[in-house]
Amino acid sequence: MNFSQETRGAFSRRVRAGVLLFGLLGAALPGRTKSRQAFRADRMDTVLYGVAYYPEYMPYDRLDQDVQLMQKAGITVVRIGESSWGLWEPEDGKFEYAWMDRVVDKLHAAGIRIILGTPTYSIPAWMYKKHPEIVVTRLGGQYLYYGYRQNADLSNPTYQEFSSLPRPLALRDDPFHAGADNTVSEWAEMLIPDTTKPLAYYDHPFFGKYPAITRNLFGKGTLTYEGTVLSDKLQQSVLLDVLKLAGLTGPDQDLPAAIRVKHGSNRSGKTLHYYLNYSNDAQTFSYTYRSGMDLLSQAAVVQGQQIALKPWDAAIVEEK
Repeated sequence: MNFSQETRGAFSRRVRAGVLLFGLLGAALPGRTKSRQAFRADRMDTVLYGVAYYPEYMPYDRLDQDVQLMQKAGITVVRIGESSWGLWEPEDGKFEYAWMDRVVDKLHAAGIRIILGTPTYSIPAWMYKKHPEIVVTRLGGQYLYYGYRQNADLSNPTYQEFSSLPRPLALRDDPFHAGADNTVSEWAEMLIPDTTKPLAYYDHPFFGKYPAITRNLFGKGTLTYEGTVLSDKLQQSVLLDVLKLAGLTGPDQDLPAAIRVKHGSNRSGKTLHYYLNYSNDAQTFSYTYRSGMDLLSQAAVVQGQQIALKPWDAAIVEEK
């Protein structure tokens, strides 16, 4: 069925009027007004209720009023700072923090939590002037000039030089025993712990006051958060720690990375362990299950025995 523009407009107005009338009638029903509980911001202790706030666009002396309005509205968390690279770094290599410290202090004093955004998606004017090639060109050939948000070419080497950590950082005291791979890179979030437990800090004169990895209670479990990019070995160590905490680990997690293992049972009901050396190098590992026999070599295998596998070799152990 087709309607003219005038008919659709009249129909839409009638629908809106009907909805409004229904709402007014519903509000006037006996007992409804008495049973509705008033909004209580101080009782929202399990759900964060928040907004994005841009103090850089507001008059300087309005901050106190804005914070008071947030409290009145029941705001419990605010996201700030994500589009203000030009204020954080007004000149190349010159950084300013006092303007945001003032805002953070006011919000903290009011009991409002803060999410401090990464500002690198909105490049400053001095950067565009020095490096206009940073701005992205769309697939259709349209060149985005300065002034748009999210107008930077993220793959541009110059942009990456300015927006990323200049070199990898180490974690203080190597908390996950990653050795030479105890490194993080790309970015470092400035996390401010509230109820969370810091697991690792940056080994750096500035970023060192912020945790790189945190853990917090979440329902019946935990949530582990990484505020940076971990090296492969460090990531593996953190993941293994999470699995151990959840009770999801066993002897298989101690096998060399190249060893793949599966478990099953045969028609006789006996347990089988399948090991594959998925690499070009010889591998040795400790067999940790009940004693049995390697069905491929017909050799006896005892618990705790070292098994050596050639490149791309396999072993199938049947328990007794």
